[in-house]
Amino acid sequence: MNKYVLLFLISGIWGSQFFFIALVIENVGVITLSAIKACIGGICLLFFGLFLSKEERKVPRGYYKWYIIIAFFEVVLPFVFIAQGQKSVPSSIAAVLIGMVPIFTILFLLAFFKRKSTRP
Repeated sequence: MNKYVLLFLISGIWGSQFFFIALVIENVGVITLSAIKACIGGICLLFFGLFLSKEERKVPRGYYKWYIIIAFFEVVLPFVFIAQGQKSVPSSIAAVLIGMVPIFTILFLLAFFKRKSTRP
């Protein structure tokens, strides 16, 4: 498959989430929508986990706490904040702002931690 076709497909999938959030946010609560999105993601991960060997699926017991913390701060909270924000901001602006997160991260890194930027 051509890499540009794949990039276009991924962009369409990523961008459509903002459109669908705007459609359902009035009928479904923010927490409910976030829980549905997190459950769909979890089901997809379980499906992909079926293709891992038993050794690859083993997780040390001490890691579960960290996985739950990471899932909460990296998945659940952003889902809630994005859905809540889209109640007052058009989905197109929300998509642009979320898409600019890597750029904001670099700018904050340069501003607050006095790091020097390299060209790449």
